[in-house]
Amino acid sequence: HPISLIVFIVLMAIWLFLYFLRDEPLVIFGRLISDSTVLIVLSVLTLALLLFTGATSNILISLAVGVFVVLIHA
Repeated sequence: HPISLIVFIVLMAIWLFLYFLRDEPLVIFGRLISDSTVLIVLSVLTLALLLFTGATSNILISLAVGVFVVLIHA
């Protein structure tokens, strides 16, 4: 799914820019946006875009394998 990979890379860049690498508060149109609001909006946007790309089964299988490996390791 090349479109899914492109969407994932764009979303990763948005997450890095808006949430992880930001040193000062986010201000849009003169309003201060809290970190929790940014986190919620980015999470919903990520889920929506990745589900619309048609890679739902790949995402769910990867998530299940990851949870299984973490539980076995624990």
